[in-house]
Amino acid sequence: MKLRIGIDGRVFIGNKTGVGHYVSELCKALDRVLPDVKFYIYNRDKVELPVSSPNWILRTESSLLKKKLPNILWLKFASGFLCRRDRINIYWGAGSFLPFFLGPVHTVLTVYDMVYKIVPKTMYKFNLLVFRLFFKQDARKAMKITTISRGTSERLKENLDLDSDAIIYPSVNERFVPQGKDKVRDCLKKYGITKPYFLSVATWEPRKNLLLLLETFLRMKRNGELDDYSLVLVGGHGWKNKKLTRILDENNESQDILFLGYVADEVLPSLYSGSKAFLFPSVYEGFGIPVLEARKCGIPVITSDITELREAGGNGCIYISPTGKGIRDGIARLLKGEFNTSHKDVPNPTWDDGAKKLARIFMDAVNCIN
Repeated sequence: MKLRIGIDGRVFIGNKTGVGHYVSELCKALDRVLPDVKFYIYNRDKVELPVSSPNWILRTESSLLKKKLPNILWLKFASGFLCRRDRINIYWGAGSFLPFFLGPVHTVLTVYDMVYKIVPKTMYKFNLLVFRLFFKQDARKAMKITTISRGTSERLKENLDLDSDAIIYPSVNERFVPQGKDKVRDCLKKYGITKPYFLSVATWEPRKNLLLLLETFLRMKRNGELDDYSLVLVGGHGWKNKKLTRILDENNESQDILFLGYVADEVLPSLYSGSKAFLFPSVYEGFGIPVLEARKCGIPVITSDITELREAGGNGCIYISPTGKGIRDGIARLLKGEFNTSHKDVPNPTWDDGAKKLARIFMDAVNCIN
């Protein structure tokens, strides 16, 4: 009988950003690394599978009553029964949680960050409650834990006294390289970008520090420090962002700030390549994929000086404190030419490298079971 691996399908809901992108790319690589394994994706409703293959099977909820449960509660209280019916050998908690009622199944949990411990006020209240109710017990119950950075592993140890069994770093698609002038010009024309610009890619949530970035940028504009520049924002709406929305509305016609919303991966390399610099003053990250993307595209990066972002950016970034003064000083250093666009120190993991590590974790599980 083929090895059967179950996967939390909530990560595939909506546009692929952050966790969804990470898991999707690892799944594509796992399909190459473990061609004889059957993968079962569990989600309350239909989602698009990351791999089109008979070995990848989607399981959804048929009960109208259970369909009314919030996704996380469906995962915790209903999905385990589907896993038992499919007789899975291993369950990968790719969305940070594990189902109840799994039975004798080896469990692997991926931890992306410790936001609920470090900056809980930045979280949506319901999500914070869910983490406080379930995350600690799921992490302690998991037979193996993987993290996405050394910093996350260290914070997991500091906060929950748990060790990571493997660090599986995010990678970026090979398309993230410096783009040609014609391709960049066409992209900027499409989005109506006419001035030199700084770029920021982030969901509108407090942890990303976008409000302070906007306020600092506009203050520098008023002071005549950035006369010729605009700020381009890429990313979807999140939560706790009313003031941010108001500032954007007030500056909607000035061309000083342009909000593009969600942008497909195919377009991002041109937006990175055309920018003066990438700005990412996040308060806290588990890794920082946009920083790695920007470095791969060969542009200067200004980002927060925390362990996880240094892992993503290497030695070539301008590292700052995530404060108004830090942002202002970082931009000033950039304009003086204090930056490094060399590719030599850019972290270079691949998705296949990560999938091979994860596959070894799964294979260790088989040995444990047998």
